[in-house]
Amino acid sequence: MNCPTCNKGSEVIDSRLIPNGVRRRRQCLNDHRFTTIEQVPQPRLAAQLRAIATAIEGIPKGKTA
Repeated sequence: MNCPTCNKGSEVIDSRLIPNGVRRRRQCLNDHRFTTIEQVPQPRLAAQLRAIATAIEGIPKGKTA
């Protein structure tokens, strides 16, 4: 990854897990430091709504009074 300040190459100096991905501390060849976050993609909303609709269809319907 290139440094956002000087556009030189960089190396990872620290990595830490965060709840939804990885936070990496980087340092470029000119000693600039910056942080990148790699996030795990979340499922799309449409897929979640489809799963909910399928679950609701499977619930037996009771008689109404």
